[in-house]
Amino acid sequence: MSIDDYAKKAAEQTGIDTDRFLGLITCESNWKEDAAGDHNRSFGILQFQKPTFARFSKKYNMESLDISDSYDQIDLAALMIRDGYQDNWLRCGRRVGFLQ
Repeated sequence: MSIDDYAKKAAEQTGIDTDRFLGLITCESNWKEDAAGDHNRSFGILQFQKPTFARFSKKYNMESLDISDSYDQIDLAALMIRDGYQDNWLRCGRRVGFLQ
């Protein structure tokens, strides 16, 4: 399954807005799976920082997730947004309408 189809499916399964979720990925990384930002502190398609990824992987009992795996980033981000943790993507979250 292509990465964009996977992101659409994750959004649908968690009940979050698909267009906003795809827009968030575009804003964060322009779909570049090897993107690095914030002075090399944020990684991947959804620009996770390692401590954030580790904390939420543990919270959701999904410690086997890998920050370098775009599909894992999508799974974790969709759950986080569903549960109200979209403030982990402030600038892009505002831009796409997940945040005010």
